[in-house]
Amino acid sequence: MAKSKKKAGAPASEPTQKDDSYKIILRTANHPEIVATARDKELYPLTVSWNRVLASLGNAKNQWHETSHKAFRNFAERGQVNPAEVDPFIKAAAASGVVEVEMAWENEEIGWAGRLFPWEAMVAMATKSERDKLGTGDFVVIRVLTHGKSVTKAVGQPAYAPCDGGPDSPAFDFTAELDAIRTSLGKIDTLDASSLSRLAAEIATKQPSIVHLAANDLGKGTFIAPEPGDKPQPLTSEEVAAATASHGPELIVYSSCYSGRRLAPQAIADGAHLALGFQGEVYDDSVPLFFGAFYLEWSRTRHDVVAALRAGLKAHNSQRNPSDLGGVVLWSASSILNKPKTRGLAAATVPAPATRGLKPIPTKSLAEAFRIDFVPRSSLNYSVLHNDRTGLFDTFSLTKKPEGSVPPVSVNVRLHTGVGAPTECRFVVKPGAGAYDFTDLAQRLALPLGAALIRQRGEALQAMLETLVTCGDIKLHEETTPLSILPCDEWRDDGIGQHFLPSFVFPRNPAIREVISAAQPFLRAFVDTPQAGFDGYQAAFAQGRMSAEEAVKFQVRALWAALQHTLRLDYVNSSPTYSRQSQRLRTPDEVLRSRRGTCIELALLLASCLEHVGIYPVIYLIPGHAFLGYWTSAEAHRAFTSDAAKIVEKARPKDNEVFDPNQVEGLQTRARIVPWRFNARHHPDAILNEIEAGALVAIEATSIPFQHSFQDSMDSAKKRLEVAARAPDPLLAFDAMLDVKMARESNITPLPILVDNIFA
Repeated sequence: MAKSKKKAGAPASEPTQKDDSYKIILRTANHPEIVATARDKELYPLTVSWNRVLASLGNAKNQWHETSHKAFRNFAERGQVNPAEVDPFIKAAAASGVVEVEMAWENEEIGWAGRLFPWEAMVAMATKSERDKLGTGDFVVIRVLTHGKSVTKAVGQPAYAPCDGGPDSPAFDFTAELDAIRTSLGKIDTLDASSLSRLAAEIATKQPSIVHLAANDLGKGTFIAPEPGDKPQPLTSEEVAAATASHGPELIVYSSCYSGRRLAPQAIADGAHLALGFQGEVYDDSVPLFFGAFYLEWSRTRHDVVAALRAGLKAHNSQRNPSDLGGVVLWSASSILNKPKTRGLAAATVPAPATRGLKPIPTKSLAEAFRIDFVPRSSLNYSVLHNDRTGLFDTFSLTKKPEGSVPPVSVNVRLHTGVGAPTECRFVVKPGAGAYDFTDLAQRLALPLGAALIRQRGEALQAMLETLVTCGDIKLHEETTPLSILPCDEWRDDGIGQHFLPSFVFPRNPAIREVISAAQPFLRAFVDTPQAGFDGYQAAFAQGRMSAEEAVKFQVRALWAALQHTLRLDYVNSSPTYSRQSQRLRTPDEVLRSRRGTCIELALLLASCLEHVGIYPVIYLIPGHAFLGYWTSAEAHRAFTSDAAKIVEKARPKDNEVFDPNQVEGLQTRARIVPWRFNARHHPDAILNEIEAGALVAIEATSIPFQHSFQDSMDSAKKRLEVAARAPDPLLAFDAMLDVKMARESNITPLPILVDNIFA
């Protein structure tokens, strides 16, 4: 679960009307600096576009490297930099592995667009191709905020301050984070963070050299009571930074979402020498691994923050979802590359910690040497297990914290269902000798369910999950937890299971052939061609008599007409599931057999027909409802899903859109990024644009039983999308558009449900 955290300290909309300019210096080793002149009003659209894009789609696509390179050039042009300087700078940056982005601090109202810009992601992607050629994988970006003040460096003992946010804030367990810090730094003070005034008083008295503030929020700011006895409330970045950074700490860390954009630079302006925060959302299971390795390298190298940052990122990137860390942002009050000891620093020359010859960890210390992060899921949805090997666990990982060799670690997982013998999985992990060696145990798991259990479609089955982890003769973890196994036809509309809905699209179900046969006469009548057949985007029967898009539309209309007039489907409410956010979804043959379906079942049935004939379907989800759509051509689908430049352009703010920091920063969702789910704030508008352009169609499937025309069904679906796009918060009005074609490309396949001894 994510820490839905920081959005503090935002300027009003007034800065968008100013034309104040400021310098942004891009610096890397062995290359002249690039000095750009920026204006917030001009940089704002690019900042919004990239924050929106990174919040919704991630940066896994290869095309994005080229697009970010172009965006880098676009920034240079806006900053009045010779574009010819860009390519040589990118090559030098790729070779050095370090880039500094320097800005001067005047006040909060000048330079905010530059501070909000996702420099880490942009520069990393722009240099990716060159780094691949050179084999320099590690890459860090340091943001420098100069303010001209002389600040004394605090020398007190490192301190940790956990802010739980009070009873109205989501509950998060900071135990693992504190354990990682203590393991790496040794003794640290724990500060009283029950109120901001008490925290400020303790910091003023103890003068800690490192302040590590772990905080929660509700999407409005760091939740903490201003005074003892007050109710916790969201505080601005100015308030939090003044209380925690004005004593001049060598390093201040804000372990909260979005803290790298406003809170961390404000801390530098208030006196911190180094400040670390995060560009986006942070997931709790990512934080201990990063900070454990970061602080260990910090201590080992005598406060070399570049080496520490590299170590933390390297440890974290061993996880399954590296984007879970939300983008680490490091701010410094002075240039690090310009210091003599680091000038000319190159990634290839940074020595890796030695692991050979390390002494074995004593047997008596093995239990303390490991951390097991274990969070099993309370229920097992088969669509999740079918598509995701980690379906049994939210988190199941092993981290060896100190340096030193250890015996192999044995993992044993058993599932008792009461149906036959327990299902069991055993495997062995050999941890490395280095510190903070991480293994995602859930990814190593292969625990198939028995055939009878897979196919049961009755009610939820109560089971028991046993886990045992040992190192040599030392037991590291043992736990037995209850587990509810949901019927295989039950779908969960939540952050874990929503995006697996395409697994309930069954193009090979026997009933689909019945629909195609019933639709054949309608198609031939619509196009007045006796030889017309369902051949998707090939549309061979068009033969110059109509466009390929029109031919595709006639095929969809024929399928629609068959379901509405020949098969005569009716509407029915969903079956009970006895659990929240769940729905039992019947296969196409069950829907046809009963001659009725729910809104989502009708949408999935028609989507199954479209996929069967080679047309790319999509499923739209809004609160309490589902409907479907399709791409009018393969080219239109490819342009929307693969052309990164167009995706970035569609994310640009509208001409009349006034700067709102909540809009810029509030685009992250709790669901992890998957490439076939489109659900960020800008997507309803982007989808409507595709519909207006004729590239995408939306269809209200419940119009089939209600005997509405095909055109009325399209108008109704489009209106639903328009309402979602105009909503005050589209994230609450529009859940997602799931692209079935992209899901298949990501190996999200139909569930192997048996229907009359034939797979659906």
